[in-house]
Amino acid sequence: MIAYVKVEQQGRHWTASFPEYPGKFANGFTRVSAIRYAKDALEAWMSEQLDKGVVPVAAPVSSDDLEEVKLSQDIGVRVHSLTVRASAPRAKFPGT
Repeated sequence: MIAYVKVEQQGRHWTASFPEYPGKFANGFTRVSAIRYAKDALEAWMSEQLDKGVVPVAAPVSSDDLEEVKLSQDIGVRVHSLTVRASAPRAKFPGT
């Protein structure tokens, strides 16, 4: 699963944010650490949402000035599994 990160230098620090998921960002002393911390924060939030049975939906954004970040395989599998389960036809029982 891919997410798109925006990275900006602010003075001596770096900020990495995911415009697709407003409010999901992190700071670091280096570009790499800011991206890693932001990715960790996004994955933790997504995992929490999936634990609740909610599929995190990305807001549409233009990826022109963004970089791709590969999220953990576990997150991708859980999103896919929950999405497939939610779209599967439900059995109808008599009297329901």
